Amino acid sequence: MSRLRGDRAILGLVIAMAVSPAVAMRWADWVSGLWVLQVVPVAAAIAGYYLARSRFSASVAFLISVVYGLFVIGLLSGMLLPAELPWHEKIPQLIARQADWLIKAANVVLNPDAAETSRDGLIFVMQTGLILWVIGLAAAWYTFRRLCIWRAILPSGILMLVTVANYYGEQPLGTVLVAFLFFALLYIVGSHYLVREREWMDARVVFNHGTRLDFLQAGFLIVLLTTPVAWIIPNVSAREALQDALRPMDISWQRIQDGWTQLFASLKSYGGEYSDPYGKVLALGGPRQITPAPIMDVQASGGRYWRGTVYDSFTGDGWASTAETRVIVSPDRPLELPEYAQRDVITATFTSYLVDSGLIYFPHQPARTDQQARFTVTGLNSGSYDVFSALSRYVIYEGKSYRAWGSISSATDSALRLAGAVYPDWVLERYLELPSNSSPRIAELAAAITDPLSNPYDKAAALTDWLRTNIVYNEAIEAPPPNTDPLVHLLFESREGYCSYYASALAVMLRSQGIPARVAAGYTRGTLDEERGTLRVYSTNAHTWVEVFFSDYGWVEFEPTASQPAIVRTASGQGGTGQDQAADRERNLREEGPVPLDDEFWRGLDELDQGTQARRSLASKLGLIVAGAVFLLVLMAAGAILLRDRRAIGRVSVAAQAYYRMGRFGRWLDALLLPTQTPHEQAAILISSAPEAAAPIDVITGLYVEERYGRIREGMFDERASLAWRELRPALLRRILLRNLSRFQQGEPRKGPPP
Repeated sequence: MSRLRGDRAILGLVIAMAVSPAVAMRWADWVSGLWVLQVVPVAAAIAGYYLARSRFSASVAFLISVVYGLFVIGLLSGMLLPAELPWHEKIPQLIARQADWLIKAANVVLNPDAAETSRDGLIFVMQTGLILWVIGLAAAWYTFRRLCIWRAILPSGILMLVTVANYYGEQPLGTVLVAFLFFALLYIVGSHYLVREREWMDARVVFNHGTRLDFLQAGFLIVLLTTPVAWIIPNVSAREALQDALRPMDISWQRIQDGWTQLFASLKSYGGEYSDPYGKVLALGGPRQITPAPIMDVQASGGRYWRGTVYDSFTGDGWASTAETRVIVSPDRPLELPEYAQRDVITATFTSYLVDSGLIYFPHQPARTDQQARFTVTGLNSGSYDVFSALSRYVIYEGKSYRAWGSISSATDSALRLAGAVYPDWVLERYLELPSNSSPRIAELAAAITDPLSNPYDKAAALTDWLRTNIVYNEAIEAPPPNTDPLVHLLFESREGYCSYYASALAVMLRSQGIPARVAAGYTRGTLDEERGTLRVYSTNAHTWVEVFFSDYGWVEFEPTASQPAIVRTASGQGGTGQDQAADRERNLREEGPVPLDDEFWRGLDELDQGTQARRSLASKLGLIVAGAVFLLVLMAAGAILLRDRRAIGRVSVAAQAYYRMGRFGRWLDALLLPTQTPHEQAAILISSAPEAAAPIDVITGLYVEERYGRIREGMFDERASLAWRELRPALLRRILLRNLSRFQQGEPRKGPPP
């Protein structure tokens, strides 16, 4: 392979593309130690560059790259281990931790319900480093050994998009994405020119090396102007028919997300503009950072929680939702639910601000909705159902409203104390289960707290109060150490955590004492907008709590998280927290039915819909304005390039100008003019396309050859060349016009000039 000038500039673009995803991950700060990922693609691209330029075969180069990669990734990963640990101990530890993760991953793949969770953040760094090594190496190999532009760009681009799409923090990762697009487009421009230059050199074509600089400058200008188009690409929402077709894919993708959550529980959790954040798995992992963003508005007759789903199976490292029965429910045919005593019905209207969602939220225990939905349930012996979650059949678009009914217990303290500890079989089979390796220390602690008490309600209240008093709320906690029981770490070591830890601890402690419990997830009440009479729910209201089962009364909520107001139950039933001003009205809802929403609220919803449409219309207009501005800038850039080209031509003789312009016209006649042809060969081809212009073509070609290759002072033939060009130009224009008219009449597409 001959060496091409400019290879190192292209290498710089290859490195910039490969390192962009690593920079994005470093900014995302998902786990500690991500700084090493920025080194990996740089080393990989340099290694790939020299291997591509070597005489090694592809197979030998591959083996060498594997050795290099393992060495670099092992070295960088080992630097994340304690400095006092010698290297002969670091390497076996890295291998052992990777092997442990692979075993867990195999179990999750073979058995999606497996109770396997990995909280080892170093594994994420190592495996991502391996991916980045392959990306950097492949980008260099497919640039300098076997040119394949898309194989060099797409892997980095896909990883970049995945990183940006799964980040909801405050860092501007979109800036990194735009930078990647800029480097990629510039890489395409530079690579294309180098390919052409190599062809010219192989064909021994004489060319001006200054052309490279002109070409790259023009490419740089076009890339600089077209990159902003990425910001104005419209968000194309799925329609209902498409949503039905893609529903099985959604389920499969949800399973992938659940598996990812289990195997990389150490990653920092973010919240923001996302859809359906609650899947089938709730992992007890590392810190979470939630960016405030509106989720929905709620108009409700009461309620404290907006429930999305529940988790029934504790895996030791988190929770899983194991219900598999799905029932399609229509608004006119609601699901049959068990009847419990002292429950009040609540009606709520939700207006979603998520881009595209499907999960339906309910005020407390789900009852029914005005949407056609697929309910995930467990069947009861009575023929009724216990609802886990509900997914709308159609996409819930941003700004769309729906109604849902739920029920809340109004049972008094004394009634719940008298409920007893006799439970149905379906409750005993599902809601007392604990892993076989569950630590006895948790059960001993729960027994010590509840020992003086005789009934499930008082025990549940005592455990709730203990957690609220003794565990400090902290969202910035690190993930529990690998191979450590997260609840043991919470209760006996760190004594700090966030809502998922509080709820998990309470549910497990209750189960250890024979009290059926499960974890519920959704959102807390939100912030009251007194002017509109609605509740604005933000991403920061995301929450988990505990539901405890009482015979005859059903599921009753308990709030163990210290940062949340306590649930105060009085002799008259479940009270509020000072926030719930409709408690008295709620207690009568079971007899009176749902409270109708007033006309003013529905007018408010219409205004919200109109506002949403107005914002979308404004966004569309702004998008058109920006697109038009970009289009004008591109036209101006093209005009500037043409003007510069005209000026460049103006610096040569009239004979040379006429010859160059003649070639351009010839390409519009589809004349096959190649750089390897002599001027007279090109003239003969052009005459065959326009025989009537043979005389001026011969004159211009002869003058150009004599001036270029003879000992003739430049400019001596200007007058003759100018006369010949004035004769040739109209002849060629007529021929081009007639050719295009003929093709238009026959419906034949234009072939365009050869490359």
